[in-house]
Amino acid sequence: SLYIKWKRCLVLSGYFQCIYFLYTNYLFYYDKTKDLMMITFFSSLLHLMLSMWLTQYSLYYTCLIYVFLKFIMVALVVYRANLLLNKYVKT
Repeated sequence: SLYIKWKRCLVLSGYFQCIYFLYTNYLFYYDKTKDLMMITFFSSLLHLMLSMWLTQYSLYYTCLIYVFLKFIMVALVVYRANLLLNKYVKT
């Protein structure tokens, strides 16, 4: 049903948000807030453009856009945090 589709989107976006919060701490610790700002700003612009384009078809598309861009943000933040960890942490 439609409720289950919406619920999956919200659960998935919450999961991505948790991972995002975990890895942003590394960026804050190494004082790379400018990188975090750029990732967030450009993904927000992309979200705005896609939402304006696809919301006219269905609100469910807006939910999918949100989940997709959360995934992109998490992937970029995890990538940047791993670069910093590999640079500063000696194993």
